[in-house]
Amino acid sequence: MTHKLRVLTVVVLALGWTQVGCETEKDPTELLGPILDMTVDAKVAAGLPTISVDTVTLVSNSPSRLVLTARYLDPVTGGNQYNLYLVSLDKKTTVRAVPALADYTTIRSDSTRVNRDSVAVTRTTEAKGKVTGTVGGALNITHRFVINEADILPDSLDHFGYVVITVQAPGSAFDENAPAPLWFKYRNPARTLPSALAWLKGAGQFGRFALEKTGTDTLFADSSYTFTPGGVGLGAFFGDPGQTRLQVNFEHLARPPLGYAYHAWFADKQSSAVGPFTTPEIKEVGSLLTPYPELAPLTEADVATSGAGGVVQRREIAFSTVRADEGGFGAMFHDYDFFYLTLELKSGDAGPSWAPVVGAEIPGSLAERRASE
Repeated sequence: MTHKLRVLTVVVLALGWTQVGCETEKDPTELLGPILDMTVDAKVAAGLPTISVDTVTLVSNSPSRLVLTARYLDPVTGGNQYNLYLVSLDKKTTVRAVPALADYTTIRSDSTRVNRDSVAVTRTTEAKGKVTGTVGGALNITHRFVINEADILPDSLDHFGYVVITVQAPGSAFDENAPAPLWFKYRNPARTLPSALAWLKGAGQFGRFALEKTGTDTLFADSSYTFTPGGVGLGAFFGDPGQTRLQVNFEHLARPPLGYAYHAWFADKQSSAVGPFTTPEIKEVGSLLTPYPELAPLTEADVATSGAGGVVQRREIAFSTVRADEGGFGAMFHDYDFFYLTLELKSGDAGPSWAPVVGAEIPGSLAERRASE
């Protein structure tokens, strides 16, 4: 995936460092030592949740079976799960949705390094029976759902137009206000039924699913939003070992889908052999904040209706920051070699998701501190 990025040229945005007991502001280098810069930009290659409709089986030009595949579903906690629904095509007054009972199969891919240049992958398939959802799973789990029309009677697959995955309590009715991060529109409304050309297959979307209400055009509500990773930033490390402080300023981060928030992490790739389905040592830096001087949490940027003072826009977070110091972090920054920002499911596991949205290598001059120990 290629992104055109606008690189920031501002080294420090409104730092506001002031000496204690003195009203004179000084340059950060005088207070905290040398500035070590890093440029932060888009890093996503794979790992964001995906959905696809792979097969549409037709009988008399009407669908009798849908085969879906979902990947990168972060494990859900707190009593919720990823629920499957069939949703009506239009929302003129109220939405119509029914749980999609499906035959559920997981496909686990495990890798074993054969030699320096090759990896053997073993796939294990496990039938889970009929379900209307899943709690997700590890990075190497592919989720396959087969929806047969016989399992949703007296309804019919041609009564609906979307397959939608929400994050809700198991067995609950479709909630328009719940996170709905994945969907696929399997019916082409331009075709008059019955027609074999009315039924679609292919890759779906990740973001926020919503059907427009007639006459409604609000900034945030009732608007489908496809998440496209993006954003740039500039980070700086100030100070000597043990007293180093980190500040990363971001511009134009893509707005999180409903139910998601950004978190920052350090990774130490030298701590383990990094390969398919393996991860380095990781430690959380913190959550995304509004710019100085407010430094207010942006964990609710997905549901903000006021625009957070203009910082949260319809499709992006215009300006934001991450801040940390080694004392509060509990480790030396130079013990890590990569900084990145991930999109986290709020009701998911505490650990990081599998796809960094933006990131940067730690500056070489900072990494040299590690080599000198």
